Amino acid sequence: MLCNGDDTVIGESGISLSGGQKVRLALARMLYGDADIYMFDDPFSSLDAKVANKVYENAIFPLIGNKTIILVTHHLDMLKSSNKLL
Repeated sequence: MLCNGDDTVIGESGISLSGGQKVRLALARMLYGDADIYMFDDPFSSLDAKVANKVYENAIFPLIGNKTIILVTHHLDMLKSSNKLL
């Protein structure tokens, strides 16, 4: 829905986005990479519960596969598929 898709410039020289839009754009950009380790610092905090669950179930874990994921979150229900909790 953004004018230039995931290449849309945000901030002072670009368009203004809501907190949730910024999170979704950052996650999309991150998912294009092929890193061995992914770190998330509460990526769901700016999303409502329904959208957060969709992002969790349809984007983060299926697209990353068997990579190492470090997730900091207050949404404890999203940690059910974790194999280690700290």
